[in-house]
Amino acid sequence: MTRLPAMGELKHLAQKNNLSAQHLAQELGWLMALEMKWCGVDISFAPVLDIDRNNSKIIGDRAFAHTAAEVMDLAAYFMEGMAELQMPAIGKHFPGHGGVCQDSHLELPLDSRKESVILEDLQVFKALMPKLQGIMPAHVLYTEFDQEKPAGFSPFWIQHQLRDKLNFDGVVFSDDLSMEGAAAFGDFPNRALLAQEAGCDMILVCNNRQGLLEILNSNILKRASTSESRLKTLFHRESFEFYHQAMLSSRRTKLLHLEL
Repeated sequence: MTRLPAMGELKHLAQKNNLSAQHLAQELGWLMALEMKWCGVDISFAPVLDIDRNNSKIIGDRAFAHTAAEVMDLAAYFMEGMAELQMPAIGKHFPGHGGVCQDSHLELPLDSRKESVILEDLQVFKALMPKLQGIMPAHVLYTEFDQEKPAGFSPFWIQHQLRDKLNFDGVVFSDDLSMEGAAAFGDFPNRALLAQEAGCDMILVCNNRQGLLEILNSNILKRASTSESRLKTLFHRESFEFYHQAMLSSRRTKLLHLEL
């Protein structure tokens, strides 16, 4: 596996040569998709569509750039690279995590920015919606919109904004329910139920095996045929030989010696 540069490095290249930055974004999306598919992994929760506003402890250089326009541009090319290998693009963290200092892995961030500012973050997701097969909402509480629940547990954000207003019909993944940003909302079964009732199609528990077992043993989640049909659209796999030959290609070799 190749260690990719932080996506935030691309904005520095874009200042010198935007065409080169766009090309490299596409190549990095292709390389990431190739190496993951070669290993048997069908989905990467990428790209990060947050705007780097220079104040977040967790977003930072995971974001492509400092403005909505730059993020939209570079992320679109990264997604084109992924699409070459039919890897679905999962945009996160809806509607935007870059406006808060706190790290949602460690606490529940409160975003009290005015509606007009948050809608600037949201326009990135809106613009790229036709190219996104999945969305991951943030464990962030946006107090100007929903004072009780963070986006990942909020019907306002998932059903009203994402499904109804933006007409998104792809898969909605919860963010990791073992994060501290979700911990204030009960035990693991309750968190999972809140996420499903808000509109998440798939529940993620990435770092707590016991919590995952508690959810499974509780039988609290409902079987949802709509969610299952959405999930089936995400998976496409070529032969192992196809990926093996791509791993040996000159296109990949050039990227192994990349220096930004």
